[in-house]
Amino acid sequence: ASALQALRAMRLLRVIKIMRTWGELQEMLSKIGASVKDISFFGILLFLFMYISALLGMELFANYARFNSQGDLVEDLVVATKNNVYMTAPRANFDDVGAALTTIFIIVLGEDWPGVMYNYTRVYSSTLGKIFIPFYFIIIFSLGNLMMLSLFTAILL
Repeated sequence: ASALQALRAMRLLRVIKIMRTWGELQEMLSKIGASVKDISFFGILLFLFMYISALLGMELFANYARFNSQGDLVEDLVVATKNNVYMTAPRANFDDVGAALTTIFIIVLGEDWPGVMYNYTRVYSSTLGKIFIPFYFIIIFSLGNLMMLSLFTAILL
């Protein structure tokens, strides 16, 4: 039975042979390769934007947002740690580089970014913090969407 499956796999080589003789497909694949080369710099620019935003988010929000088992914000982390209160970080957090990049990617895609913004706005009890923290998320969302839209437009062109 395994020998027959190996022979069936050899039938895939016919598809590759057809692709070699199909001139229009080769031309289309070469144009796709050239466009990927052209937009790679824009993709690197988008990644740098996301990386710098993640580092800024880590500087502003790392290890601040902790919630108890009822979902309430833990105000004083030192007291809660001494009292052995069960605390969890939100799914979208800025505690390390990987999680921060994922959070920025979530914000750029627009997947519940107001919820992420709300979690980190609740952390800062000062009025000034509650005014300026949403600007960080709005700027990331706006510029990230603009860059992502430009990237997809460049791909289409």
